Amino acid sequence: MKTIAKTLALIAALHTALYPCGPFFEKSPMIDAEGASRSYADRMREPGIVLPGFKSDYLALLYLPLSGAKYDARSMALADAYKADADEEALWAKARKEFFPDIVAPKVTPYKAAGEYRYVTNCHADALRYARELLAARAKSPHGKLWLKNQDIVFANCAEKKGALTPPAKDAPQTVKNDFLYQEAAFHFYRDEYDKAYAGFEALAKSGSLHRDVARYMMIRTRMRQTGAFSEFPAGAGPKPAEIQKLIDTAIAEIGDPSVKANAKNLKKLFEAKRDEKLYAQNLIGELATSNPIEIAHEFRYLVRKWQNAGAEKVARMAPGNDLVEWIYAFQAQDAASLTLAERKYNETKKSHWLIAALSKLPASSPRRDFWLTEAARISDDNPAFTTVAFYRLALAYDAKLADALGKKLEKAKDTSSLNALKAVKLRHAQSLGDAAALMERKILPTNNQKPEHEFGFDADTARLLTEHATLADYLILIQSAALSRAGKIEIARAGWARAILLDMPAERTKFAAYLIENDPALAKTLQKANSNDETLLTLLRNPGLAPYIAGHHGRGGSTDTIDSFRENWWCKLGGSEKENTGWDHYRIYSGFEESIFSQLYPASVEKPFVFAKGQNEFQRIKTAGNAAEFFSQRLFSAAQKDPKAAWLAEALHYLVKITRYGCDFPDKGKISKKAFNLLHKNFADSDWAKKTPHWFN
Repeated sequence: MKTIAKTLALIAALHTALYPCGPFFEKSPMIDAEGASRSYADRMREPGIVLPGFKSDYLALLYLPLSGAKYDARSMALADAYKADADEEALWAKARKEFFPDIVAPKVTPYKAAGEYRYVTNCHADALRYARELLAARAKSPHGKLWLKNQDIVFANCAEKKGALTPPAKDAPQTVKNDFLYQEAAFHFYRDEYDKAYAGFEALAKSGSLHRDVARYMMIRTRMRQTGAFSEFPAGAGPKPAEIQKLIDTAIAEIGDPSVKANAKNLKKLFEAKRDEKLYAQNLIGELATSNPIEIAHEFRYLVRKWQNAGAEKVARMAPGNDLVEWIYAFQAQDAASLTLAERKYNETKKSHWLIAALSKLPASSPRRDFWLTEAARISDDNPAFTTVAFYRLALAYDAKLADALGKKLEKAKDTSSLNALKAVKLRHAQSLGDAAALMERKILPTNNQKPEHEFGFDADTARLLTEHATLADYLILIQSAALSRAGKIEIARAGWARAILLDMPAERTKFAAYLIENDPALAKTLQKANSNDETLLTLLRNPGLAPYIAGHHGRGGSTDTIDSFRENWWCKLGGSEKENTGWDHYRIYSGFEESIFSQLYPASVEKPFVFAKGQNEFQRIKTAGNAAEFFSQRLFSAAQKDPKAAWLAEALHYLVKITRYGCDFPDKGKISKKAFNLLHKNFADSDWAKKTPHWFN
C-alpha cells in the first residue's frame, strides 16, 4: 500500500508538468498524445502504439481494448458518430445559410475561458441542435429574422459576454414572446448569471410553452452548474444538494418528452454519483463499455484533474481499488515504485494493460527481462494490445521480423503517430548511416486541422543523436541522401554550417555554404557574401534562427533572420545546466514540446547506434564553445583589442547586446551585455548601430 501511495503521490505532483497548458506551446505533432490524428473509434478498435505521455482521458478511452475488454455495439456506434459538437456547428451554419442566405453567419465558438489557459465547453451540441430545430420552424415567420438575430447573440455568449437581446414587440404572438424568454434565459445561463437564468427557465416551465420540458431540464443544469456539481465548472454559491435532489425528482416527474426525461435521469445519476466521487470514478469504468465512451473519458479526466488539484494525498486516497486510475498513474510515472506496482498488478491479474505498464519502464538490463519478453510474446497479433506490447518488446530486444510485421500492421491502420514511434525504435538499431537516414524523419501530424508547413520533421530522439553523436562528416553525407526530405537536409546543412564555425572547420563550412546557396533561397544571397571570417561571424549574428544543433521539433517559427517571440534565438550552451540555460531555448533544444520517446521508456544508458560514435568529440568541443553570447563575446572582444575601429565590429557589437536580450539567460549575461554596449558607444558613438542600441541588459 505504501508503494502505491508513493507512486500516486509522485505522479500527482508531476502531472501538470507533463502537460503544460497554454495556447502557444503546442506539442510537436509527431506523436499523437490526445487522439487527434485518427478517429476515436479507430483507436478503440486498434489502439496502435500507446505511450506514457498520452493524456489521461485518451488513456481512459484505450483502457478497455488494452486490458482485453470490449466496447459494446452501442458504445462503438456512439464513438463512430462522435464529433457531434463540430457536426452540429456545421449543421447550424448550413441551416442558417439555407433559410437566411443574405445574413452573414457568425462563427460559433462553444468554449469559454475557465482559468488561465484553460477552456471548457459552454454550449453543447444539444443546444445547437435545439436551435436548428427552432430555426426550421421559425424561418418563414415574420419574426424569424429577429429570432435569428437574438439566437446569434445567445451563441456569441458561449465564448464571452457580449451583446444584448432585442425584445419582440408588445403585440407579438405569445409563441414569439416565449421564444424570446427561452433565449433570454439561455443568454444568462451562458454568461454564468445563474439566478436570472433559473428565473427565466422556471417561468417557462410553469407556462404552457413548447419550451416547458427543456426549461425544466435546464433548471437542473443551472443549479448544478451554480453549485459546481459539474466538475468542469468551479464551485460557487447556490442551493444545497438536498434542494437540487428535490428539483431533479420534481422535473423528472413533470417532463413529458421522453428524450428530455432520459437526459434528466442521466443528470440525476451523475449528481448522485458525484456525491461519492470514489464510487463515481469506479462506476465510470463500467459505463465506458455501454455509454458514450468519449464523454465518459472526458468526465473521467475532469474528475482526476480535480483530485490532482486537491493534492497528492487525495489522489493516493481515491485511487486504490480503481484499476483504471491506478493503471494510468503507474503507466505515466517514471520511478521504481511504479514498476513495482505494475509488476504486482500483472502477476495478480495477467491483464495486458498491466503488462504494458511493466514493459514500458523495465530497464534493458533487468534480470527479469527474459521473463517479461516471454509474457509479451503470448499476446497474439489479433489482440488490440499487440501493437503496443510489440513496440516495447522491440525496445527491450530488437527483432527485425517483428518490427517489419508491426510496421505493416500500422501502415494498414494508417496510424502515422505509431509509425513515427516505431521509427524511433528502429533508428536506435540502425547498422549504417544509410539505414539511419531513412529512419530519422517523422511525418508531421496536422494540428487543429491545419496543414503543417513541412511534411517531415526531426523528433527529440533524432535531434539528440544528430547533435550529440554525429560528426560534420556525417552531416555532409546526410545532405546528399535521397532518404531525407529537402527541408530536413536544409535544416542539417544550416546546423552544419553554424557548427563548422564553432569548430573552426573552414573546409566543411564552405561545403555547407555551397549546398545552402544552391538549395536554400532564404540564405543563398547572404552566404554568397560570407567569404571572410568577419563576414561569416556577422552572417551568424544576423540570423538568430541558426544554431549548431538540430532542433527536436518541426522547425522554428519565422525566417532565420527574425527574432523569435519565445527566445529561440541563437543558441544556449549545449549540455549546460538549467541555471546556465534559463531561456526558452533550453527547453526547446531537443524537446520540441514533446517528451523523447526513449526518455519515457528508460534512461540514457540505452546503447547508441555505432554509426554515431565518433561525434562525441565534436559535441564536447561545441559544449566548450558555450552559448551564443559567450562564443561571440570571446571573438568580438578579442577583435576589438586588435583593431578597436574595425568597421564590421559596430554591427557585431549591436547584435551581441541583442543576444543578451533575446537569447537565453545565463549568470554572466549582464557583464557581456554591458561590455559590448560600452565598446560600441566608445568606439562607434556616431554610428547608426550605436543609435540602434540605447540600452544594455542585465
